[in-house]
Amino acid sequence: MTGAEIAIALAAITGGALVKSISGLGLPIVAIPVMALFISLEEAVVIMAIPSLVSNVIMAFRARAARNATVDIPILAATGLCAAIAGSALLIWLPEEPLLIALALAVFAYVGVTLLHADLHISDTSRSWLSPTVGVAGGLMHGATGISGPIYGTYVHALRLPQEAYILSVTSLFAIAGIGQLLVLSSTGQFTTGLFLVGLAAIVPVIALIPLGARVRDRMSGERFNRLVLVVLTAAATTIVVRLVF
Repeated sequence: MTGAEIAIALAAITGGALVKSISGLGLPIVAIPVMALFISLEEAVVIMAIPSLVSNVIMAFRARAARNATVDIPILAATGLCAAIAGSALLIWLPEEPLLIALALAVFAYVGVTLLHADLHISDTSRSWLSPTVGVAGGLMHGATGISGPIYGTYVHALRLPQEAYILSVTSLFAIAGIGQLLVLSSTGQFTTGLFLVGLAAIVPVIALIPLGARVRDRMSGERFNRLVLVVLTAAATTIVVRLVF
């Protein structure tokens, strides 16, 4: 990677880390599309693997007191872990184009759900089959593109959990899927020295912004911040589509 590419990657991760520190999700969904404009999707996912895992572990630990209010975490995590391993193999073996399309669609789906404010609610009966299905879908997406927020985030939101239970749930699921992804990427030699070092360097802003995000959340208008994030996400996903078409 060139110096400019490294700077762009770290800037994208820093921006994504701020979003995540406030909302519990957003690090990969902001950082990976931006990085994918300048480097390959595979490189972006590999760089993101380590800082994403670290941030999710820390945030899940900070919200651990809400563990009794979570729902279906074991089944979601188990199916997500297995699917993330399979998804990571797709990242290595599939051509980049279909994965970029999946990435853009994932971002558009996240933006669409947020804009529509879909009032989803999951019944106890539906959870028995939805939880493993969502676990598999989220794990596959996490492994293949590094992004599972549109799937896990939407489903857990529909469970209507308390705020801290929501944070604990999504960050735990991201962390478990991230472990499966990291195992495959490391065992197949995807971590070059350069990508590994950039990933390690990205841990610094990720950790630093976790407490800062809590303070920003208390002071900044949630509506204004969400609108800014949606603009950035939409622009990044649109640029990826344009890149594919032209």
